[in-house]
Amino acid sequence: MKTTKTLLAAVALSVGLLSAATANATLTVVDGGQLVADSVANITWLANANMNGQMTWDQAQSWIKSLNTTDYLGYNHWMLPSADPSCGFNFNCTGSQMGELFYTEGGLSAGESIFASTTLTSDFTNLQSYYYWSGTEYAPYTTYAWLFGTNGGYQFADDKNLNLFAMAVLPGQVGAVPEPETYAMLLAGLGLIGFTTLQRKHKFTA
Repeated sequence: MKTTKTLLAAVALSVGLLSAATANATLTVVDGGQLVADSVANITWLANANMNGQMTWDQAQSWIKSLNTTDYLGYNHWMLPSADPSCGFNFNCTGSQMGELFYTEGGLSAGESIFASTTLTSDFTNLQSYYYWSGTEYAPYTTYAWLFGTNGGYQFADDKNLNLFAMAVLPGQVGAVPEPETYAMLLAGLGLIGFTTLQRKHKFTA
């Protein structure tokens, strides 16, 4: 009986520790560090945040097209991150994909540089504290597109002919780890098997 209680206690402790360790792991570096999966936004970022240098919005779109044409890293549905026009010209636009990365995943506040986030600087390479294109056009003036400033977290729109940086993103999570609940259910199942086995052993040796 003592052995049974010890086993159950160990399983319960393992579940608790596993859940605590993974509950906040919303960014997962995958594919040898080339991709970063985001479980909150359900997207996957290209880890290289400056793969092609500064470019106009049209050039950024052409770059994305070339990634898809060549099946870069085995995928052909790359795109520029989406903006959140409903947030307007503003800080804290977490409805945009770059805003979610900056504020939610990076834990940054308005006015901070992206370099202040140890999470983002460790998961991504070639980050730039400057302005990045989104793939969303500015509806009132189609010669403008929305962009995001990683030097302070500000979203606004400007002329597509500006030379800015660009990041690529995939919809969905590539190589994402199972949710903590999945691990918990697995461990609970293993604990139940162990408990049943010990009960049977105790019954036959009693």
